[in-house]
Amino acid sequence: MIQVQLTEQGKAKFADLTGQLMNNQSLRDMLAIVVDGKVQSAPSVQARIEGGKLELTGFQTLAAAWSALSLITTG
Repeated sequence: MIQVQLTEQGKAKFADLTGQLMNNQSLRDMLAIVVDGKVQSAPSVQARIEGGKLELTGFQTLAAAWSALSLITTG
């Protein structure tokens, strides 16, 4: 699991976005994580995220989680 903390401005934007996606019952309820123009992951939105804290889960291996963390933090 990877935990992310958003800025105050990011909190409001992310809450709006996840609220809209949560209510969508198609493939569009997925939020893509894109690094260097490539989709790294596209998890579905389970709930509106208001607190500015989010968790990325579902990695098949610890190595996959570390790889994702490296991409997120260094781009």
